[in-house]
Amino acid sequence: MGHGHPRASPSVAREGCPAKPWRSLHSYRYAWTERAKTVGYPERFAQLALGHNSKAVHRAYARKAQVTLPPLEEYERNAMTAPVIPLPMPGTG
Repeated sequence: MGHGHPRASPSVAREGCPAKPWRSLHSYRYAWTERAKTVGYPERFAQLALGHNSKAVHRAYARKAQVTLPPLEEYERNAMTAPVIPLPMPGTG
């Protein structure tokens, strides 16, 4: 058996599972991240949803996403009318 990283070999089973389900999950994570970037999902939310602790890892997953940029005027107009969703702050009740 090789000495490389277990994720480098598609034939390595993880935690008693066959290799293919792990590869499917890995592909799903890439697809989900690319989809989130494409629709403009905030990067910090996507990082939290996928458990990415670093922006670099998250951006590597999203690197192939095709993004269509709205005109600045449209984005500005939408930003002025968008509702603000308050997030709970740690230590507040």
